[in-house]
Amino acid sequence: ITYNSICDTNVTITIDEPEQLNFTTTTTDVTCFGGSDGSATVNIISGGNPPFSFLWNSGHTTATASGLVPGTYTCTITYNSICDTNVTITIDEPNIIDTTVADTACGNYLWVGTNYTSTGIHIRTLTSVDGCDSIVTLNLTILNTITVTDPCIANNIVCQTSPGAAS
Repeated sequence: ITYNSICDTNVTITIDEPEQLNFTTTTTDVTCFGGSDGSATVNIISGGNPPFSFLWNSGHTTATASGLVPGTYTCTITYNSICDTNVTITIDEPNIIDTTVADTACGNYLWVGTNYTSTGIHIRTLTSVDGCDSIVTLNLTILNTITVTDPCIANNIVCQTSPGAAS
């Protein structure tokens, strides 16, 4: 610095850089296929200078974003009023529970409270033990019943599960 055109003075200014921000993330995937109960949290461990602000691309403005559907999310953490750090997390979901069962019955078939009397494909949405919907397809074959009027033979007929088998 020069003043009065003749005097010089040196001034040293030190600008400290804030300590690097250290954080961890915690995620909870959605419980069921197609669900919206996922969550993500940013945990500040050290570094930066408070206050910290959070802005998720989902619109959440706290360290925790909840009610998330499966996908990728970014959180911008602002600290020291001017520094930004971005973190990206992914919320996953389990596969849809979808199964097919094939069965054969003689005359009729009782499945999930419904009595079926004809061959066909029947689809039901059931709830699994974890509360998720399961799609179950029943490929059902109903064998024709045999009517026998001779009382000596009628008492000894047993319907088998293979088509056309009777003894």
